[in-house]
Amino acid sequence: MSGALNRMMSDFRRRQRVRHAMFDHLGIDITDEQAPAHFDELRDTLVACNRCNCTDTCARWIAQGHPGTPHFCRARTAFQKLELASAARPRLREAAE
Repeated sequence: MSGALNRMMSDFRRRQRVRHAMFDHLGIDITDEQAPAHFDELRDTLVACNRCNCTDTCARWIAQGHPGTPHFCRARTAFQKLELASAARPRLREAAE
């Protein structure tokens, strides 16, 4: 691979690590069964995090334990919807038992 392509791939992987760290930070755990129903939100976080100019700021936000997502996050609404979907899942399991 060329140097430019390697840098692009490295940048993409870094951005996805921050995205996944935000998922962990927010307690988002979307199952394979839930994923199709939340495709738009999952895609929105992927696109927004890949275009974000503030990934270092988000990484610090997470490390410092601030609640939620930063106010400037373009995927804030999508993260919130995914957070709600994850929070509802245990209750659904309890109701089924």
